[in-house]
Amino acid sequence: MNIIVIDILKEQFKIFFLMLKSAIEIKPIRSNVEELIFPSGKKVYLLAKGRLANLVLSEGHPAEVMDMSFGLQSLMSEYIVKNKDKLRLGMVNVLVEIDDRVGFLKLKSMGIQIDKLTEKQYNYIHGFLEGT
Repeated sequence: MNIIVIDILKEQFKIFFLMLKSAIEIKPIRSNVEELIFPSGKKVYLLAKGRLANLVLSEGHPAEVMDMSFGLQSLMSEYIVKNKDKLRLGMVNVLVEIDDRVGFLKLKSMGIQIDKLTEKQYNYIHGFLEGT
């Protein structure tokens, strides 16, 4: 039986690390994937050296997404602080204006320009009487 190991907690890694020492061969399979072969012939595939795979392998939280997330969090935090006396307790939805601003800033940072919608296009996209 083969085992795939990812996302090891710090305490578990200490134990697992001792086990790794008994591997007779460690072969890199591809970037951030190692095959460990033990004296019994059993194999363990270690992903991202046991670290949080979605972060190490850049699959879970790429910077291109996180910058927008942080932008939304920052601008919404600013909005909440400035409008705290007008808001009710509870969840505050991201305002369309703030969401759009983050999107436009992201596009601008990438050198991408978009056309401004005409009133008719805006109504079509945001309306419910036309379109799908």
